[in-house]
Amino acid sequence: MTIKVRPGPVGTPLTRWRAERLQELRRTELEHIRKQGEQWRTGLAGFITVVLTAALVSGRTLIAGHRPGTQAAIGILMLTAVLATASGIFLSTRAAHGFPARPRRLTIDNLVLDDRRAARRSARDLRAAILTAGSGLLLFIAAIAVVWFGP
Repeated sequence: MTIKVRPGPVGTPLTRWRAERLQELRRTELEHIRKQGEQWRTGLAGFITVVLTAALVSGRTLIAGHRPGTQAAIGILMLTAVLATASGIFLSTRAAHGFPARPRRLTIDNLVLDDRRAARRSARDLRAAILTAGSGLLLFIAAIAVVWFGP
């Protein structure tokens, strides 16, 4: 069985532009994702600051009139909200700056592959950060709802 290799279609300005654009996007992908991670980290840090400030300012007086079981539920919801948001901050920081790894032998193929892997890892961390921070927000809202409408 013989394999025949023939030239492909002639490149057009549009196909060359697409190829160049794809290479540019791949080259800047990691930088773009890490910049998004920094922005999310800043936003989440502000959010957790507001949550902690509200919890500390209101203190025990906010839950003093509730039953002990309701007080425990409020405390657990608030603590879980803070932990989820802190996890989101950690994950967004890791998305922004990466995670220390063992250095490998540097070759051109390793550099390109490492950038692609780092971009995928950063994107995965950023998605996880958004989900955990969102669940922290929902837990915080649930704690407020129990405070306002609880028995």
